[in-house]
Amino acid sequence: MYQLADDLARRGIATEYFNWNGTRAGKIHEDAPLSAGIAEFVCDRHEQFPAERLAIVANSWGGHTAWEVCRTLAEPEIPIDLVVFLDPSSLGRAAAKRPTVLPESIKMARNYYTRNVFGWRELPRMDRLINVDLGDEVHGFQIPGGPKYNAALDVHAHIAAEWDPRIHEEITRHVVELLNSSSITVAGGEAAAAK
Repeated sequence: MYQLADDLARRGIATEYFNWNGTRAGKIHEDAPLSAGIAEFVCDRHEQFPAERLAIVANSWGGHTAWEVCRTLAEPEIPIDLVVFLDPSSLGRAAAKRPTVLPESIKMARNYYTRNVFGWRELPRMDRLINVDLGDEVHGFQIPGGPKYNAALDVHAHIAAEWDPRIHEEITRHVVELLNSSSITVAGGEAAAAK
């Protein structure tokens, strides 16, 4: 996700990277502000630039963190124009469960998922959500000799999804389309957020 944040920044999109625990890049072992720290950053940014649009891109445990951030932002009613979950997971996080609904703060979400049992997989159908099964050949990500996005137990596919340039390009396209419709802030990282 750090690479994706850099790719978006090179396209003129202001980005901010957070690890899944709310720390900044290279500081994952410092005191972790968790989702509250990321939500505070978003609130401060929104206060400074209320016309900006916001997208959050999150991978693995960062997906759960992003969901928590969006749930927190529903209370001050800060809209999140786009959230992209990339093979999100809650497995192993204390008292964390796979979400069953999107927080009201999310206007539109895309969920790219492998078929690994430790990820969220497909989220319940909602009018604000598009699920993309990376293991279904129809989407073009499951290719011969490529990562086994269709496997039930393949940690390598889970890791590969974060680095797959084809997935990065599609996520970038959706964020840029959002940007072209108005100004944007993107927060990104493992619990990625781009501004």
